Amino acid sequence: MLREEVVSEVRQGKFHIYAVENVDQGIEVLTGVPAGKRRKDGSYPAGSINHLVQKQLLEMAARMRQFAAPAEEKKKKQQRDKAAGTTSLAPGAGPGQKPPVRPWGAS
Repeated sequence: MLREEVVSEVRQGKFHIYAVENVDQGIEVLTGVPAGKRRKDGSYPAGSINHLVQKQLLEMAARMRQFAAPAEEKKKKQQRDKAAGTTSLAPGAGPGQKPPVRPWGAS
């Protein structure tokens, strides 16, 4: 199955070959840190690789929700304004009216 050159180098201790049945076993072999088994509540043991991965994913999801929140609020406000027959385009601009034109640089 393996070339004789590979078998010879393994015998000389130049490298090792490990058989693993799943990714978690491979993670443990490569890192020396337990992968961690999922608990009934969906969490993983503290300090395990899977715990660290889950923690990082939850933090990323929270940042994405924070990033999307302003756009979602703007969309909801536009929907409320549309339902009420108002607009939030600019101060003084009502339904069917254009916002006032201001010279460049004027506030």
